[in-house]
Amino acid sequence: MAASGFGGGEAFRLSAAAGAGALKLHKGDITLWSVDGATDAIVNAANERMLGGGGVDGAIHQAAGPQLVQACREVPEVKPGVRCPTGEARITPLVPSLIHFGTNRMLSS
Repeated sequence: MAASGFGGGEAFRLSAAAGAGALKLHKGDITLWSVDGATDAIVNAANERMLGGGGVDGAIHQAAGPQLVQACREVPEVKPGVRCPTGEARITPLVPSLIHFGTNRMLSS
């Protein structure tokens, strides 16, 4: 299912200039979305390692399969164990439409 097929999304103009793009937010199962021309990218709140984990990040990795983990491993580490520092973004060549955004979140055990 494509992100464009989800109803009730919110759109925010990026600029008042003519022809400016918009940021569109959709709510739904991100593992079922595809980039289909109406959607440019999917942003994933990833951990700094970019190797999956819990929550949405883990679900995306599980749905994508081992190829995504391999593509993430190919992203160079900026320091030991960190491929995408908090506040930065990375794009994997395998899935250029999936943007990994580094977050600093605490997970309860």
